[in-house]
Amino acid sequence: MINTIKYQKFGTFGDKLTDNDEEKLRHKFLIYMGTLMSSGGLLWGGIASYYGLHTHSLIPFGYTFLTILNFIFFYISKNFVTVRFFQVLISLLLPFFFQWSLGGFIQSGAMMLWSTLAIVGSLTFAGARSNVKWLVIYLLLTIVTGFIDGFVKPYGIETPPTVTTVFFVINIVITSSIVFGLTIFLLERREQANHDLEELLEKVEQKVEERTKELQIKNTQLENLSSKLAKYLSPQVYDLIFSGTKEVKIETYRKKLTVFFSDIVGFTELTDQMESEPLATLLNNYLNEMSEIALRHGGTIDKFIGDAVMVFFGDPDTKGEKEDAIACTLMAFEMRERMKYLSKYWGEQGISKPLQIRIGINSGFCTVGNFGSENRLDYTIVGGQVNLASRLETNAKPGQILISHETYALVKDKVICEEKEDIQVKGISSAIQTYQVLDLRRKETTEKFVIKDEHDGYSLSININRANKDLVVDSLRGALQEMDSHIQDKNTTNKSI
Repeated sequence: MINTIKYQKFGTFGDKLTDNDEEKLRHKFLIYMGTLMSSGGLLWGGIASYYGLHTHSLIPFGYTFLTILNFIFFYISKNFVTVRFFQVLISLLLPFFFQWSLGGFIQSGAMMLWSTLAIVGSLTFAGARSNVKWLVIYLLLTIVTGFIDGFVKPYGIETPPTVTTVFFVINIVITSSIVFGLTIFLLERREQANHDLEELLEKVEQKVEERTKELQIKNTQLENLSSKLAKYLSPQVYDLIFSGTKEVKIETYRKKLTVFFSDIVGFTELTDQMESEPLATLLNNYLNEMSEIALRHGGTIDKFIGDAVMVFFGDPDTKGEKEDAIACTLMAFEMRERMKYLSKYWGEQGISKPLQIRIGINSGFCTVGNFGSENRLDYTIVGGQVNLASRLETNAKPGQILISHETYALVKDKVICEEKEDIQVKGISSAIQTYQVLDLRRKETTEKFVIKDEHDGYSLSININRANKDLVVDSLRGALQEMDSHIQDKNTTNKSI
């Protein structure tokens, strides 16, 4: 890029602290142009005085004097607009006046050419729109000069052709110098514009990069935060909220659901016997196991109330009323079987009394959605059918899954149930017909919960829903030991023979 520092000598004394590089460059060129034309004015004034035309010399000397005054005003006021207007005005008018005083176009060496510099300068300083008026004035002066050129010749100085040629050379040299300076100015403007654009692009790229990093950090923080918040919501609800599918506002609706309640029998007594830390560990272990089973079957975990677990099926995701009820019942069956293993494990940890859960399940229309206030919402279900499910759980015996007739009608093809005595629950006048879930039907067991493997001399069948993993491992390990012992005995017998 062309170095603007080398033009510093032409002056930047009119610059303000708030001026940008473009404005400072315009100031430099104005001073450069005025300085060259003033030098030409001194030269022409000297030539006119040499020929005894002292009156005529006042015009170029006057231009120089007015330019100096204008620059002084610029230094004091920093008013570039006024200084620019005045400088363009005298640069446009005085060359015409001086040409007329010297006797016309030929005698002056085409002095009017200097006025073109005013037009070019105004275009550079102020733009095309502001240049129109100066162009009109220049054209009018040129027309007038064409008419009066013959009349002013007698009043001019008589100069030999050689001197006239020198006049042309001087005018051309000075105008060319100014044009050269203008060219440099325009190049500087272009280079400056390119430089500014590059700096702007660098700043934009840097800003974009910084913003991208900030967004990445924010996204990471948001992901971490959302993953933490997800633990306070059922995964189905969390996915709907963060995908934008579900609005977070107070909103409820009626829907047929299957509702599940469970709790640990004798947990209250256990709290009196255990310290808070091991009790919390036991409870968290239990709730974690039950949650995994619930989510695996597609249940929406509503809440934990101490050792109590509340789950419902049918919202926000549903596979149909029947499939939802079956999934809930299968979940309950798996939870009960899992509890047998947990009770054995806790017994090994020092819990003397075996722990069991009781479960209640009911199907019916409930009100589901966001309840609460604008500041605190709870996604849950309410209604008489919810209360009935809770009452079924309360009336269930340890290890028992108690379901209503509505649920039984939906799941009877998949599970084996035993009709139990009717119960009377608070809030419902009529007796409630109940059923106990005993087992899964063999077809269902075979399809979903049985591992089978069979070879010559070997047959394996494991109900993964009912079998205790540790007992299975022990049995397999014992069978392998007996097999190894039999092989060793057989080998010993063969060697003896």
